[in-house]
Amino acid sequence: MSSYNVDTMTPIPIEDKGVVWLVYPDGSIWSSPSTVEMSRTRFGKVQTFVREIPSKKLSPYISKSGYHVVACMRKTKRVKVFAHRLIARAFVPGYEPHLSVNHINGNKLDNRPENLEWLTIADNTRHQWSIGLVDLCGEKQPTHKLTQQQVIHIRKALRLGVPANSLAIIAGVNPSTVYLIEYGKRWKHLDDSTFC
Repeated sequence: MSSYNVDTMTPIPIEDKGVVWLVYPDGSIWSSPSTVEMSRTRFGKVQTFVREIPSKKLSPYISKSGYHVVACMRKTKRVKVFAHRLIARAFVPGYEPHLSVNHINGNKLDNRPENLEWLTIADNTRHQWSIGLVDLCGEKQPTHKLTQQQVIHIRKALRLGVPANSLAIIAGVNPSTVYLIEYGKRWKHLDDSTFC
């Protein structure tokens, strides 16, 4: 992101989750100014006053999912929103509430407007698969029955002449799974150099 003088730029206000976020052309996100009604008891008298909270630049943090998130307090709640959604709403045409934001280069932290586009969830998922962001090989596959170490041992045992049916019983899998491992149809991402 290039450096701009925030005072000379005009922010684009984006309303999301009941908060108005100020998005600047350099990608920085600021909270909007707000007022808070406060009261205190002093010498037995309740005093009520309004405190003005100025706009301030929000520091993004990285969420568990790997995206930049910004947050601010509104009343007694912390409101969080993905930074790339705010930037896309401000600078990328085509926003509709049901669309998701796609990072064209696959880098979740690259929130430049030219790297963002609006896609349906299905198209976004297709894009993730096409550029290799989704990896469900081996133990990353949610329904895997064997570990990488078990597959290495099965392949070594097959080379030593142990019958596939016996290995299937020992591993607790169907014999067809062992045959598919033997012929390189399953766990093919493990090359032979792993087993030597």
